[in-house]
Amino acid sequence: MHSRNDITFIAADDKLKTRIQQEWPSNAGDFICLDENSFSLVALAAGTPVGAVSAHKRALAEPLCTLHEAFISIVEVSEDYRRRGIGRALVEAVIAWAGREGMFQVGAWSMKTRSEVLHLWRKLGFTFAQIDTPQQTEAPYGFYVTKRI
Repeated sequence: MHSRNDITFIAADDKLKTRIQQEWPSNAGDFICLDENSFSLVALAAGTPVGAVSAHKRALAEPLCTLHEAFISIVEVSEDYRRRGIGRALVEAVIAWAGREGMFQVGAWSMKTRSEVLHLWRKLGFTFAQIDTPQQTEAPYGFYVTKRI
């Protein structure tokens, strides 16, 4: 457990995951992984979950299957707590975990409408790959982001 001003960061557990699933308007709690190949951290303000990140270790596809990445399945901060460095601290914790585990990179997917998190990825040195398919008739709906460790 560590603190950042009035925010405390603790490892996610079943109790916190359930609270997030029940209390948050989004489905962020559904993306929190708690198995041995995952890293999940919750930001608390006065005991209330206000931010969360969850990543899991996964092998890259052939022929790079000997390389692993920490894939972030969710990073979310409650609207009232944004722009305080919470999201940055959560993602930096994943990067540190991935480094300790000897992973090659950290990856995530972001919707194009989430401009605040796209800005965060950019500030943290992630690179962007536009997601689009030949079947799409509209502009790309998001970006895959990666950062080499």
